[in-house]
Amino acid sequence: MIEEIVEKIANFFCVTKEDLLSRNKLSKISSARNFCYYVLHCDYGYSISKIARFFGRTARCVNYQIATIKYLTKNIKSYKQDYECLTYSIIN
Repeated sequence: MIEEIVEKIANFFCVTKEDLLSRNKLSKISSARNFCYYVLHCDYGYSISKIARFFGRTARCVNYQIATIKYLTKNIKSYKQDYECLTYSIIN
């Protein structure tokens, strides 16, 4: 299930699943990756350690990025719109 969600998020941001799993730090890819962390943890209930293992990151890194996206979606309109569109596209 986690791979399907990651694939849908990758398609939404027009990147590949391999890009999300890589160490690439381009803004578009890292934003998509951070939204993956947030959606997997907050919407689907995956543990931070499971997400970290899947992406090959530390739990601390994943936790930090989740907190960042949480703040941005609550306080910046463009991030909130991206999140709403993303969750809608995952459902459909």
